[in-house]
Amino acid sequence: MPGTGGEPQLRILVAENSETDVERLRRQLNRGGFEGDLLVVDTLAALRQALARETFDLVICDYHLPGCSGTEALEVLQRSGRDVPFVVISGRLTQERAVQLMRAGANDVVMKDDLGRLIPIVARELREVRYRRERHLAGEALRASELRYRELFENANDVVFTLDLEGRFTSFNRAGETVSGYSRDEAAGLRLIDIVAPDGADTLRSRLADRGPDAAAATFDAVLLGKDGRRVPLEIAWRPIVRAGAVVGFEGIARDLTERRRLEDQLRQAQKMEAIGRLAGGIAHDFNNLLMAVTGYSELLLDRIAPTDPQYRSVEEIRKAASRAAALTRQLLMFSRKHVLEPVVLDMNTVVADLERMLRRLIGEDVELITALTPGQVSLKADRGQIEQILMNLVVNARDAMPHGGRLRIATARAAIGPADAARYGGVGPGDYVALEVEDTGTGMDAATLSHVFEPFFTTKEPGKGTGLGLSTVYGIVTQAGGAVLVDSEVGRGTVFRVLWPCSAEAPRPAGDRRRRGAMLPLGTEHVLLVEDEAGVRELIRDFLTRCGYAVTEAGSAFEAIELFGRNGRPVDVLITDVIMPQMNGRALADRLLAAQPSLKVLYMSGYTDDAGVEQGLTGGAGFLQKPFTPDVLAQKVRELLDAS
Repeated sequence: MPGTGGEPQLRILVAENSETDVERLRRQLNRGGFEGDLLVVDTLAALRQALARETFDLVICDYHLPGCSGTEALEVLQRSGRDVPFVVISGRLTQERAVQLMRAGANDVVMKDDLGRLIPIVARELREVRYRRERHLAGEALRASELRYRELFENANDVVFTLDLEGRFTSFNRAGETVSGYSRDEAAGLRLIDIVAPDGADTLRSRLADRGPDAAAATFDAVLLGKDGRRVPLEIAWRPIVRAGAVVGFEGIARDLTERRRLEDQLRQAQKMEAIGRLAGGIAHDFNNLLMAVTGYSELLLDRIAPTDPQYRSVEEIRKAASRAAALTRQLLMFSRKHVLEPVVLDMNTVVADLERMLRRLIGEDVELITALTPGQVSLKADRGQIEQILMNLVVNARDAMPHGGRLRIATARAAIGPADAARYGGVGPGDYVALEVEDTGTGMDAATLSHVFEPFFTTKEPGKGTGLGLSTVYGIVTQAGGAVLVDSEVGRGTVFRVLWPCSAEAPRPAGDRRRRGAMLPLGTEHVLLVEDEAGVRELIRDFLTRCGYAVTEAGSAFEAIELFGRNGRPVDVLITDVIMPQMNGRALADRLLAAQPSLKVLYMSGYTDDAGVEQGLTGGAGFLQKPFTPDVLAQKVRELLDAS
């Protein structure tokens, strides 16, 4: 509890073997307002134990303890390392001995017949020790603060620096060494303007010249010329250092913009690709409607004339040309990512052969193209557009690796992978696979590049010449299908990409396979509601369905179809609708009509698809036809829908 003088209760160690003197000390301390607990010891060993066991605010020691002197007691306290005032009392002590004690570290010496001096001495020493402790705590706090600042300064990801008035570095952190390539010793005295690209030097000079009393913080961009010749884009934010009203230097932070610029470039590239994709998708949509008419009417003409007719061959060539145009359109749709996935059984040899002419034009005359197709059919179930995209991406990648020409080899094979080989082949499951190899004689890749080759946006090409998405797209398509992509490359010795795709036990339908001329088409008498905004396409489908026996109600828009739905009292058996139409798309129309008639069958058709159509849910019993399609394919699809339970 507080003493009468307002001081807090003290813990005092008294080394004294006289009970009378101890009591006199107690009374004197109480009169001075220093109430507290007194622990009394009378030997040096007891003093040592007490100091080791407890904490005290003050030690008062009789110089003449039995078996030891005050000097020895002082040494015990000093060895304990405690900052505690040590006051010696004595009944008889020479002035010379008292001076020696003070020099040894005692705080004061008081004669027993003059204990009145003890109170101001205790007050003084307690103030001094409190001041020392506060100063120590402040010093510790300052050192901790400096340590935190130093850690922040050194470990910051951004460059932290200071400059003098001439723009010379007076300090910068570890990030400064990393970004610039200069050590701190090398940077000492180096001017910032000496390592900034010339096009930013004028801006920097004007900032350094701004030393007036109103000088303000500033943010500006500059390009740092690293010691190794690198150009590092920086965003510099600095402010003047003002002391006594005058600018004495500058301090700032510089952020490396390399990663941000890279991401901005990727965003611009993605936006450009999206714009091109939208354009390609729009062109493909309109072109498919034109091809729909060419293909459909060619088929109808071929059904009406005999193969011996002189015009038969001409019409057949028109149909073939339309089929080739449809293949090109499919490539545009794959490029724009507006292609509906339609997994079918394919022959890898046929896919490669069909693309060979296009690939030769793509790679240029300075690259020799060799194809090595394994005998027989190699069947796989996949979307043809995705397989073509894989092959195109690998070929483009190989061509770019041969800037001065070379040899490109495309091969197909069968691969049987057992349980022991799964890890060696990318971790695929045991089984039979179709192997597609694309080998070039280009520059090759080192181990560091190979470790990132399938990462999105990773590219070794110059800015603006690659998206970094080609190989990552290939990897994503193949692995999602349960396959693997393997790569083997060495600098200067070319690269081999090997795609493994699960085999299919089914036989592929030959490309261009059509019904035999004169063969019976699947017919029907059901009621069809046909909705198509392109008049030419609508008329073609109407005429063909009518020839197959169906009753057709046609509409040029979704709103017209809603008005015609259920008219004349005859229910509609199947809705055939284009996906993308003005005002209301085919999906919304189907939802509206299905709400009124849940048994309605729905067949969607489109030259392309987008988020408003197929990708948002052609599910359940709905079917889909990608334009252009042939009349016999339409007849088959309609019959399948109607016959499905």
